[in-house]
Amino acid sequence: MRRWSAEDTAYLKEALQQGKTMPDLVDHLGRTDSAIRKRISDLGLVLNHVIPEWTPWEEERLKALVGFGLSIGDLANTFRRTKTAINQKCSTLQVTILRKGRRWTEEETAYFKQRVKAGDDLATLMRTFQRTENAVVIKCQRLGMQIQREKRLWLPEEREAFQEDWKGGIISVPYMATKYHRSQGALRRYAVTLHLGPRPYNDAFLSVPDIVLELQVAKDTVYGWLKRGLPYQKGHSGKVLYLIDQYDLLSFLETHQKEFNASKLSPWLFETEPDWLIQKRQKDALFFPDRNKREYTNEEDKQIMLWFQKGESDAEIAKRMRRTEIAIANRLEELSLSRKLYNPYEIEILQKNSATLTIYELAKLLPLRTPLGIKRKLYELGLPCKQGKGDHHV
Repeated sequence: MRRWSAEDTAYLKEALQQGKTMPDLVDHLGRTDSAIRKRISDLGLVLNHVIPEWTPWEEERLKALVGFGLSIGDLANTFRRTKTAINQKCSTLQVTILRKGRRWTEEETAYFKQRVKAGDDLATLMRTFQRTENAVVIKCQRLGMQIQREKRLWLPEEREAFQEDWKGGIISVPYMATKYHRSQGALRRYAVTLHLGPRPYNDAFLSVPDIVLELQVAKDTVYGWLKRGLPYQKGHSGKVLYLIDQYDLLSFLETHQKEFNASKLSPWLFETEPDWLIQKRQKDALFFPDRNKREYTNEEDKQIMLWFQKGESDAEIAKRMRRTEIAIANRLEELSLSRKLYNPYEIEILQKNSATLTIYELAKLLPLRTPLGIKRKLYELGLPCKQGKGDHHV
């Protein structure tokens, strides 16, 4: 955490007397909203709440970002305004913001898989399905798929400004991510490309979206880590932000190595990677090879169907095929195989053994079925049903 110098404190007092707003203070001091608000509170001063007018350039940019599919929270962070202000301006401009919480239908999911396999990029998927960026990314992660991201080139004026900000060491990386509308990992990656060297001081705090993007895990997974002891700090800039130090994250990942795939980890996330992480990346790359571009062969489909008919779980099949459980579940769905429906192999077992075995003994032969489920299926098929445990028959 960067300490407040006497010059910064003096400027803050003078700026408040002059009636300057929070965006002016952030731009000059290179600090976050929460840090400035805390300093104002410690000094016993009052912030001037002056609502800045929307410029024509901001209005056009708002329309473009809404059309791109940004959520209300992302828009509030981008324009450094409240969600209420964003909603009011969108109502005036007669543009509609995508709302969260809309469930994916089976038809949408099936069509979504087709479009991802066809090579649609993130922006196209967001426009096609009218979903936020976060919703599309999480859906891909849960389906075990990867999207092609549209590469946004750096403009010459952006490059020059970024070099000054990086070498100056005044503006933090999280604030630069907001300023340039890019992830922190993308900024560090670009700094390495330009040979800018390390930052003058440590500001290696990561947000939850940064971790989701760079580790390729679901947002719910990261929030679960926070509840289970991953250290974090809270910042307030219109909404609650969780800030995680990269060294705390490294320490947590070292003790929970089974919960993430290091081969998907961005090599630009951490300034230096320890030996254990390098070894895990190599090991995971062998155990979880990139199979997104390789289709299932006929032999693999036959093997999957055979193991499925024998009653093996998705986890067991995934381990045998060296694929993820999500990938196996998706393939079973594409092959019209369902865990809910009884396959011919299971029905044959019921027909041959229902007269002599109890539902509990049948459950041992069908490990994916419960005794109650078997009982219902026997009644449905009109077969005898023996209720009892062990060798006791009723």
